[in-house]
Amino acid sequence: MMRMRSATFAWDMLRSDGKLLAYPFIRIAAGFALFAGMWTLIFDISAMEVGRDLEAVGQALAASSNEPNTTDENVVIPQASSLMDHTNFGWLLLFFVINAFIGVFSVGALTGQAIAIARGENRGVGYGYSMALLRFPQLIGWWIVTQVVGFILSIIESHRFTGLIVAGLLGAAWAVFSFFSVTAIMATGCGPFAAIGQSKTTIVDSFKKIGTPMSVSELKRVRRGVRVGGPLLIINLVLFVLMAGMIYFDVRSLHQGGHGVSAGAFGALVLVMILNGAFRAALNAIFKSVAWVWAREGTVPASVDATQLEGVFVCKPGPVLRF
Repeated sequence: MMRMRSATFAWDMLRSDGKLLAYPFIRIAAGFALFAGMWTLIFDISAMEVGRDLEAVGQALAASSNEPNTTDENVVIPQASSLMDHTNFGWLLLFFVINAFIGVFSVGALTGQAIAIARGENRGVGYGYSMALLRFPQLIGWWIVTQVVGFILSIIESHRFTGLIVAGLLGAAWAVFSFFSVTAIMATGCGPFAAIGQSKTTIVDSFKKIGTPMSVSELKRVRRGVRVGGPLLIINLVLFVLMAGMIYFDVRSLHQGGHGVSAGAFGALVLVMILNGAFRAALNAIFKSVAWVWAREGTVPASVDATQLEGVFVCKPGPVLRF
């Protein structure tokens, strides 16, 4: 089993060069701007009306759950039907596609900037976006590959218990093999399939550098665990649970109709989750970039202790995933 130990250098590098946080924040702002710009195309009613319809749908679902003889098949919610009548699903689909492209572009820009920092280069925020624009065809190709893989895994999962096990094993292998793929694309300009091969090679090279030879075939028994920003992942989970509880609290009207309080608390939780997600994205980009440069190019940033990287990958005996 392979696990990646906590790499505190990622936090140190982020504190010393906070421009990496600009990329996830700009991406979030772009997503909101896109949604606001396309609102009148997607919906032909106001945001307040959409909010009221969604609240009514939630309350109707809550009420139906209290009826012992009610099933999903015979629940009719007029508000849901009304909301669908006011929604243009063609424009909604286009919004999701454009938003996905913005996300791919943003991840590429963040990774490009992180690679520059890992190589000891002092670049402005615009450098990451220029590199993402240069690699955009490869990034889109990679996005298409991931969508196809996700679709195949979802089909396998649909075959009940056995499908869930097989999909879980294949998904774990895919997560390992593709871990450095975006980093490979941004660092070398390779295509999506070559990036998978370079990702596997990077992991093998990392084991060689710490004196633990590992062949590609042995990667079949590898399990990935990222502890960089691990506390942030826990915080994100807690925030999600709190948001779910807030929605339940509001839909059930347990606050006697004080929707403004719920809206304010929900907005605060969303803001904290956005901040948390920005830090996680930046930390993961730093970690992958530094590990890539160390394994493939043999250098580390001046602020990074090489002994930390020598303990990044730890191989422990574990069950073999056979394919």
